[in-house]
Amino acid sequence: MSMPKDPEKFKVWLSYQSEKTQRRWTKPGALEAHWERCKIRSQLSRQRGPDSPRWKGDDVQIKSLHLLIPKNKPRPDACEVCNEPEKKTPTKNGKMRSNIELASINHTYTRNPDDYIWLCCGCHKKMDKIQYNRLTRGKQNFFNQYYQANISIIPAL
Repeated sequence: MSMPKDPEKFKVWLSYQSEKTQRRWTKPGALEAHWERCKIRSQLSRQRGPDSPRWKGDDVQIKSLHLLIPKNKPRPDACEVCNEPEKKTPTKNGKMRSNIELASINHTYTRNPDDYIWLCCGCHKKMDKIQYNRLTRGKQNFFNQYYQANISIIPAL
């Protein structure tokens, strides 16, 4: 149970705490200082974008980008390459999983939503395999030929 703001409930909460905690919270000004820190923390958590003290710029993690990009680029009803319709299947924990995934076009993870594309699982695997082949075996033109023939929004690499 978190510390209540109501004075009567606070007294009850305090009676269940250890002696050390009771001494800490009964010092003059301790409660006021605590609620002031909470207020400042709350204001900081509401700040978004470059104004936030937690802003990382371009040094953001891939996991965070995958949460950020869908807010700016909504999920379509079908794959942007093969037009396979979206299918949702249940997972073990009861949530629904979609077959449409967010993929970085050129595998440089930026904040720009135009650098991402919604693909079905099959196209995403093909794209990652092609990118792997480009990097390891020098097959640079295969990616361009395959995707430029199927979709016009992927830029030439």
